[in-house]
Amino acid sequence: AEEPEVVVTGDAVWVRLVTEAGEEVLQTVPAPAGAYPIRTDAQLTDIQILQAWVSSDGTNFLQVTGTSSLPEGFFVPQPWGDGFLAAAHQIEDSSGSSRVTFLSSNSGRTWQVDRKQPPAECSPFAAAIGAGRILLTGKDGTQCVRQVDSGWEVLPDAPDAEAVVGGAAGFIAYPDSFEYERGRFSRDGIVWADIDIPALAPYPTLAVLGDRLVAMSIDRPRLDRPAEVGIWVGGIS
Repeated sequence: AEEPEVVVTGDAVWVRLVTEAGEEVLQTVPAPAGAYPIRTDAQLTDIQILQAWVSSDGTNFLQVTGTSSLPEGFFVPQPWGDGFLAAAHQIEDSSGSSRVTFLSSNSGRTWQVDRKQPPAECSPFAAAIGAGRILLTGKDGTQCVRQVDSGWEVLPDAPDAEAVVGGAAGFIAYPDSFEYERGRFSRDGIVWADIDIPALAPYPTLAVLGDRLVAMSIDRPRLDRPAEVGIWVGGIS
């Protein structure tokens, strides 16, 4: 008879609806064990939840359980120092504006707001972790860098790029466009050098390994041939 009311809490979904016969129905549905809501303003037909596991050896995994042991919002944990760091993205309102907060964890099973949040110049931001550093790119291109045991530093100059990825050896910055031939590489996120990027196919996915740069691209299929996959490997001097 009317749109159902839905309230999502940390471990349950509460629903109120009125049938066409005028009967009011109230029901509380517990979330699956170890599951947490991504958004608390969900609709009845679209309630998104997440589950997470932690492992110290990549073989034996323990599920993250317990009320509020995962932060609300979308986040991807990454190794940081002796523990983990996650940039948690929380949707603020219906316009889609997002607030980003760093959370830290020693075990990966319980999380807390990190004490060293980035300066306002780099918020909101996109984060990349590489070579023992965090490199943030703010909405206007301003960049901030931090090491495990140091505070944040606002960089006076930033590479002419819109996307940054990190890896064991450092960072790659490149234009956020479909085709490009040049990018920039940095070991510390501060000093940058130009690098060539394969231009045989559009928009390659890039990775930074210990002493190699890897690019992979899938070209669009055509009538006369299927899609082509290209992989390139370059050395870091």
